[in-house]
Amino acid sequence: MATERKAVTFNIDDPLEKACWEYAKTINFSKWAKDRLKQVVLSLQAQRAHKENRPESGGQIKA
Repeated sequence: MATERKAVTFNIDDPLEKACWEYAKTINFSKWAKDRLKQVVLSLQAQRAHKENRPESGGQIKA
């Protein structure tokens, strides 16, 4: 399911951004971005799950 796509813009007056633009033209940028986002989201989900499973009372069970 595709949603609205927004163009990625580069400032070609900046040498680093121009190099990024040149590189982006040689790869499947959408797949690369999606793969990177998946890694970030999975990491965030793991952090949240770890926080939810950690006892707040320092490991002691409240009665």
